[in-house]
Amino acid sequence: MRTGRPFVPHPMRTAWLVALWLALWGTVTPANVAGGLLVAVLVQRLPDPYHPEGRVAFRPWPALRFLGYMAVKLVEASFVVAREVVSRRDRINTGVVEVPLRGASDQLVTIVANAIGLLPGSITVEVERDPPTLFVHALHVESVDAVRDEIHELEERAIRAFGTPEAIAGLAPDDALVVPPPPPTSRERDA
Repeated sequence: MRTGRPFVPHPMRTAWLVALWLALWGTVTPANVAGGLLVAVLVQRLPDPYHPEGRVAFRPWPALRFLGYMAVKLVEASFVVAREVVSRRDRINTGVVEVPLRGASDQLVTIVANAIGLLPGSITVEVERDPPTLFVHALHVESVDAVRDEIHELEERAIRAFGTPEAIAGLAPDDALVVPPPPPTSRERDA
């Protein structure tokens, strides 16, 4: 439960929850209004299970740079996938690449994993929590290090846009790759 300040329910949220409660019951009676108020206050008093570490920060300018980077990568990846599809080569270099992240929170790992899934030709197939690691299937793999570098660039932009001050402080000033690449895994060798 929350500690510190006394609990005061949010008025607009309370009104919305009461309206929803009344809509579910279908009639407006004093008992339904009282029950709706009780349920609305109790629901707002519950801890939020989706944000155990606190909310994600939001910095407008880095967020715009993150979205701009995603837009450029979306166009670039679309052209690469289109070229792969129409080319006459029989062999497309696909692979699953293990990408260790820089100790980001669960929320930032989710943002990075979902952003990767939005880009044509790549998808996150597995996420490990401790240490934070993504396994990314890429359609066009010129080198494992190039895939890792692109994902680390995306991660760095996400941290600057949505990370905590501690996460931003953990980034290198010159943004050199902080995490040394691990040796190839059996998944990468088999791909």
